[in-house]
Amino acid sequence: MTEATEQQINVDHHPNLQAESLPRKIETFIRLKPPTFSYSQDPMDADDWLRVIESKLDLTDCTDEECVALAVHQLEGTARSW
Repeated sequence: MTEATEQQINVDHHPNLQAESLPRKIETFIRLKPPTFSYSQDPMDADDWLRVIESKLDLTDCTDEECVALAVHQLEGTARSW
């Protein structure tokens, strides 16, 4: 019990140690088969993509910053160059 408490304290004082779970979070997100987005003349297509991405990110335990990075990763082509 003491060892587990000490480990938790170390993680609390060193936020970078929490990054060890990032690969697991990425795997979880990718398993949800998030759509990619590149370009559309219709703004509703981008809105639909964003709604799907948000619903999939809600199923993860990612921080806001991690969610942004994962969503950006799903952008391709013209959408990624903005």
